Amino acid sequence: MADHADELARSEPSSARAVGAARDAVTAAQALAADGVPGGRLRLARSLWRLTAANSGNPQTAQEYALRWWTVCRSLLERPDPAEDQNRVVARIAYWLGVVVPVLMTTHRTAEAAEVMERVAEAADRATGPHGEHASARLEIFLFTATADDFAQAVIAGRRAEIADDLDQMIHRATRTVAVFERHAADGVFEASELAQVLRIISRLVTVAGDLRLAAHLLDRAEAVSAAIAHHGPAFRAHADGIRRERDGLTTHVPRPRG
Repeated sequence: MADHADELARSEPSSARAVGAARDAVTAAQALAADGVPGGRLRLARSLWRLTAANSGNPQTAQEYALRWWTVCRSLLERPDPAEDQNRVVARIAYWLGVVVPVLMTTHRTAEAAEVMERVAEAADRATGPHGEHASARLEIFLFTATADDFAQAVIAGRRAEIADDLDQMIHRATRTVAVFERHAADGVFEASELAQVLRIISRLVTVAGDLRLAAHLLDRAEAVSAAIAHHGPAFRAHADGIRRERDGLTTHVPRPRG
C-alpha cells in the first residue's frame, strides 16, 4: 500500500487517486502505530508527510496533516523507536521538512514552524554518522535559500561591500555542504533531486558574488542531475525545467558547454 502511494505521489501528485492512496496508507500506518508495531510510527510519519504533499493545493487541509505529522515526529524524537536507527530517523524527518515547513508558513502557523525547525535542528546536532551529517546538511538548505535572497536584496540596495565577507563565508559553507549531498545522491531519486537543488541555490549565492562563470558551471551540474531523474514524475520534470530556465538566463554571459 505504501509503495503504491509512493508511485502515485511521483506519477500523478495531488490527483484524486494519489490523495486517496495516501489517505489509505495513513489509515494502515495508524493501525500499526497504535498496535505498537516496531517501525509503525515512522511509517505513519512518512504517510502523513505524503498526504500533506498530496494536499498541497488545499493549504488548510495540508496544514492539518502537517500538524499531525509533527505530533508523530516529535514522539519519535522524544521516544526513539528501538527498532529504528535514530540517526536515520532524524535524517528522514529533516528531509520531510521541505514539504511541511512551507505548508505551515503558508497557513501562518509560524510558531509551529519555528518549533519544528528548532527541535529537528537539536536532534540533528545530536545525530552521528552519515545520517547525522545528512540531517544537518538538509537543514542547511533552508539557510542557504533564505540568505541567497537576502544577499541579492542587499546588492540591489547598493550594499555589496557591506555583505561581501558574510557572502564569501556563506559560499564556503555551502560548498562544504554540497559534498554531503554528493555522497548521498545515489541513494535514490529524492536524494539526487536534493543535490540538484543545493547546486542551484549555491549558484545563486555565487551569482550575487559576481562569479557568473562558476554560477553557470554549478547550474550545468544541477541541470545534468535533474535531467537524469526528470522521467520519474511531474515534480521532477518541473524541477528540471526550472533549473534549465535558470541556466538559460546566464547563456548570454556564459554559453553552454559544447557537446
